[in-house]
Amino acid sequence: IIQKKESKLSARSLILIGKIYLTLEQPAKAFSFFEKALFTSVSTDDLAYSGMSLSSIKLGNLNEAQIYAKKAIKENPDTIEGKIAMGLILSDYGRIKQSHKYFMKAIIVSSNSLYAVRQYASSQMRLGKHKKAKDIINKALLEKKGDAPTIDLLGKLLWIQGNIKEAVKLRTDASLMFRKSGNLKRAEQIMTWLNTSASSRLEKIVENESKLK
Repeated sequence: IIQKKESKLSARSLILIGKIYLTLEQPAKAFSFFEKALFTSVSTDDLAYSGMSLSSIKLGNLNEAQIYAKKAIKENPDTIEGKIAMGLILSDYGRIKQSHKYFMKAIIVSSNSLYAVRQYASSQMRLGKHKKAKDIINKALLEKKGDAPTIDLLGKLLWIQGNIKEAVKLRTDASLMFRKSGNLKRAEQIMTWLNTSASSRLEKIVENESKLK
């Protein structure tokens, strides 16, 4: 249905669809919508280039991603997504200090959102810097109320660190928040995890604790 109506969609609608596909881990599909938006209106070029950059990162095309990110920042020096893209690219290139600067700029610009915080923390997790990632999230949560994606990410991080009980609690909370906001798919994904991986780990913990009593 979406594809049949593509030609009638505005640039902003194309960008929104691109972002949805990006969230669904379909970067090639996302890229095509961002690219269409680029040729539909010049008023959203920064958003289109940012989307093309983030899609290219997921596709592993870092050189192209950097070109698009630079174009996005040139179009709009305050672009949040463009700065995040540059942060991710530079992190993958091992240029950590420069990456940090772009992430911090994105966080400052997006003062009312935790999206940039999540991206920065995720980049640190990919580098194996779990404590740094946790500190980034916790610092942000001192200033802003946690949303479902951020609480879920913190839960995933604690799971990696071996804090199983707290991880389960946070991810359960996140599932409820996702369900309340209407994002049933994410809510169900967490519930599936709770009923499989988490359930078996919790059973072992309870069993070990019982032996110690």
